[in-house]
Amino acid sequence: KPRRVKVKKEKKEKKAKKSSGEEGEDGEEKKEKKKGGFAELYLKPVLAEFTGLDKCKRTEVVRLIWKHVKENNLQDEKDKRFIVIDDKLRPLFGSKKRVHMFSMNKDLTKHFGEKVSDMPPEVDDAEESDEAGSEGDDSPAPAKAKAKASRAKAPAASKKKKRDGDGDAPPAKKRKAGGGFTAEVGLSEELGALLGTRKLARTQVVKGLWEYIKGNNLQNPANKMQIIPDKKMERVFGKDIFTGFSMMKLLTPHITKLEKPEWKLVETL
Repeated sequence: KPRRVKVKKEKKEKKAKKSSGEEGEDGEEKKEKKKGGFAELYLKPVLAEFTGLDKCKRTEVVRLIWKHVKENNLQDEKDKRFIVIDDKLRPLFGSKKRVHMFSMNKDLTKHFGEKVSDMPPEVDDAEESDEAGSEGDDSPAPAKAKAKASRAKAPAASKKKKRDGDGDAPPAKKRKAGGGFTAEVGLSEELGALLGTRKLARTQVVKGLWEYIKGNNLQNPANKMQIIPDKKMERVFGKDIFTGFSMMKLLTPHITKLEKPEWKLVETL
């Protein structure tokens, strides 16, 4: 029990130190948390003319727009969430007749510039002359600048190696031709009689059948995907009407894989 009480006391002391902003363990003062809200931004000419300010927070801009809306009764009577655009608001929102209150910030984004803190500090004439003088010196560049330059060059060199084929990456494997649908298959007597050959690739079988169907006008005039078989085709597909989608299924019993010939080594005397 005494030990638990001691731990609780230590936790309470730590919380008290955090809230009061006392020094940390290393003796350094803790930085105060930044206040919430949007940062101050530079305004582009159209928005600057409306607000009368050259820099401002987003929240302040929205407040000024709503002030103008309420003073001039610009809210839509049917739906108060919509703002009717008058002549003063038109440069901000373009050709829109009205704008929704939730999409207003999106439309205003293009009228904001950089953050005030992000802008580079102004350089005096004396500092500019010093910089100009230092450019002429032959003093070596700082170590950090050299390191950055070498890091920037390294990826470019590695990319060049990969392009030239000097890298460690193995070359891509090429696909072997003559496999799958392009490989020759054996055809049954009935299908061979229809196409005029007993060996053909699957793609060529389908192509040859469609040429025969169209050449003999065997497609159903009401539905071109339906095929009405003639006497030659009845030996392969039967007498019933079939579709182009079921053609391969009906061809299955008439197609066989060709066995590859086995080559035997013969010793010569």
